Amino acid sequence: MAAIIGLLILIPAIILDKHLLVFKVSLSITLELLIIYLAFTQFRQRIIDRRRVLLALIIVVSLFMHGFLLLPNISSISYTELMYFILSQIPVLLLLTLYAVTDAFSKSLNQFYRHGRKHLDSLFICGMLLCCGLIFFYSPLTIHSSDFESLPFPLVQLILWHLLYCMAFVVLTYLFYRTRLMEMRGLIAPLAAVIGLSAWLYTYILPGDYGHLDVILFSNPGSLLGFDRLYGIREKLLQIAEIVLILITGCGLYYLVRKFSHVALWVLIALNFMVLGQTAMNVFVSPELWRVNGKSAYLPENARTVFRLSRDKNVLLFMMDMFTGGFIPEIFESYPRLRASFEGFVWYPNTISLGTATFAGLPGILGGDEFAPHNVNNNPGIPMKKRLSEAYGVYSEAFNASGYETVYVNPVYFNLEKESDKRDITVVHPESFVEYWLSSDEEALELNLHYSSGQYALIFSVIGLFKACPFVLRPFIYTQGRWLNINRGELNIRNTVNHLAYLSLLRKLTTVDMGKPAFKFINNELTHSPWAIDKELKITTETTGGRRYFSEYDFMLVDRDGPYYASIRALIELANFFDWMRENEVFNESKIVIVSDHGHYGPSPLWPRLPVIRARNGEGVEGSAAYHSLLMVKNFNSEFKFKQDNRLMSTADTAAIILSALGDTKWIEKDPTRRPAQPREVVTTLTPVPPEKNEKDSYKIEYQFSISGDPSQPENWHQDFP
Repeated sequence: MAAIIGLLILIPAIILDKHLLVFKVSLSITLELLIIYLAFTQFRQRIIDRRRVLLALIIVVSLFMHGFLLLPNISSISYTELMYFILSQIPVLLLLTLYAVTDAFSKSLNQFYRHGRKHLDSLFICGMLLCCGLIFFYSPLTIHSSDFESLPFPLVQLILWHLLYCMAFVVLTYLFYRTRLMEMRGLIAPLAAVIGLSAWLYTYILPGDYGHLDVILFSNPGSLLGFDRLYGIREKLLQIAEIVLILITGCGLYYLVRKFSHVALWVLIALNFMVLGQTAMNVFVSPELWRVNGKSAYLPENARTVFRLSRDKNVLLFMMDMFTGGFIPEIFESYPRLRASFEGFVWYPNTISLGTATFAGLPGILGGDEFAPHNVNNNPGIPMKKRLSEAYGVYSEAFNASGYETVYVNPVYFNLEKESDKRDITVVHPESFVEYWLSSDEEALELNLHYSSGQYALIFSVIGLFKACPFVLRPFIYTQGRWLNINRGELNIRNTVNHLAYLSLLRKLTTVDMGKPAFKFINNELTHSPWAIDKELKITTETTGGRRYFSEYDFMLVDRDGPYYASIRALIELANFFDWMRENEVFNESKIVIVSDHGHYGPSPLWPRLPVIRARNGEGVEGSAAYHSLLMVKNFNSEFKFKQDNRLMSTADTAAIILSALGDTKWIEKDPTRRPAQPREVVTTLTPVPPEKNEKDSYKIEYQFSISGDPSQPENWHQDFP
């Protein structure tokens, strides 16, 4: 009974989303208590007297792993950490359930196994070999044969690794089978056949549609962007429906396999030969597979488009997430060479963000003041997903209509990949270039995070596992571009690695041709927390990004060093790229805008009288740097020393500044940089950082301020709400 209760609890424990995190935690703790209870119960059973040592070892290792996953984060556990904790509970729960079922039906299972011992052993072996063939050979080698240009290692080397992993799996599973009691073998053998048939069904019939596999990333991951994302009711119902169908179908298959075990054995033998034959055919009919492509195999198919510039015209928009505009004077004073690289740029030091979160600031940068939080709330009734879709469409529609090639790098909060063909745009994420950078860049090689051939083969074995699994389990295997987080020593510095890689590769991979003009929106998060650039401006494993209490301000703020060093490194990478553009004679042909959606959550260096934005009642709202955005603009053929313009600006001006490059009168009139400075008022807000904590069709604005005049002066900030 306890085992059945545990399996029933497991279903809602997996499915519940982050809105019910407390309930989810309580279910996982209940599961852990049931596991401990089942373990003690099994120790008292006669049936496992000869297996107590093995069971004790499994239980101790499992409980140690559970403690390792949960205890360090018990005070502030996240949804993702909790999901992995629940995932780690499944194997031991299933094992104890097997023991419990075996104990309950020991007599009939013993009779069943003794009656057809050799036959059931063959059934287990065939089911196990079918799983091995699908996971370690068929899926990986089929993918390689369909995209032989993405093979960075000799095929023979990869096949040997796959063979090694397969042999290890076979040996371990067979040892597990042979060390079970006869009663349990009578249960496991048909179960192995059912698992093999299910793996074949999902691999061949229900592979799912996640786009194509570009290097090791899905081009259209959809819900696999992370199982910590919210799913709608429809997705939840589909998950429940699949689990119910799996249980019903699994029980039906188990009954049929037991009833017609001879037929099941011949079916498994036939499927094994089919998988073997198709795998061999995929390998031997593709002679290109035996060619080694080297490090270029790590580049995605659209790399040339992503890094291409035109000798005609280029419009580049860099959105440097969380870059504080107030850092610029200190950086240029400490690194005077940077100033020369930014000749032609105008810096606007009095630029105010639309909010303190990307979800609040990004839409306005993409589409203008219409998408600012306060204006969105003045026109409710439109779902936020639709608003984001419209915001992302502003640039693509305008530039496509003007004959530009349009590229979006790292679009967030909206699945733009799904609509890339419809909108005639190229969409890519920095993760697509990480493996190339890790295996080719001198600084990256020192990190020792690039894949070896064994790790590469292991990744593709995990891809095989992914294809053989039910849909409900796939977000555990592939999430946010990671396959079970294998060999990712940089998990803590993942943000820095991903985005430094892209900036570093700009000058190395960019090509220039006489083709159509190019527009690129590049959202880069090197300057976003957690930061992992040290004072030597190198990557470090010691990340920063947490708040601490500042007694002088009586407020929790973020220290300066992390965001400051990351900002310097980002400007150095951009400066190197701009110098490359000059050498290749495309700098003057390009309009470049560098903007940030908001700054870091600390005091702004340029606003000494305003370290913390405070409400009318004196309560602290946020560090002033969060509202102090970066804005730099370089127009076509700008040839002057780096200079600054102190007029009051908003990040919502970005769209007009960008689109005025197309000569559209509407946007030229809205572009404040095209006319003399005028008195104005800009609006900013404080909204929740996670999108799901806002409303479905509007923002949850906690504070709203209007600013006029010099933003460094507290008296120029006026609280509109509440």
